[in-house]
Amino acid sequence: MVMNDGRHRLSGEVRKLIVERLKLDHLQPDEIDDEAPLFGPGGASGGLGLDSIDALELVLGVEQRFGVQIENEESGNRALQSVATLCRFIEEHGGSESPGGGAPPGRSRGTAELGGSGTGS
Repeated sequence: MVMNDGRHRLSGEVRKLIVERLKLDHLQPDEIDDEAPLFGPGGASGGLGLDSIDALELVLGVEQRFGVQIENEESGNRALQSVATLCRFIEEHGGSESPGGGAPPGRSRGTAELGGSGTGS
């Protein structure tokens, strides 16, 4: 699959966010496959093996970094399948990089309403 420069850059930023926000010190961002599942069994399956607590951290990180809210469990289930699906979600919802790490002006840091049952935990 050929990625355009914007998508490739966004993918790198998302992978970096995952590693930093979830403190996955054993991984480098470029070791995460864009199509690998984020949740469920990790290790040999190629997935990261994240859990529902990781989902909440990731939702908050995406909102703060890109100004995009994942407002409910259904949106979260779609967006958080893989790095690729998260990049598509950010692009579709008009996300932009926010280098300061805070929410863009006019956006609140609302709470995410994701339950643990729909994220593969």
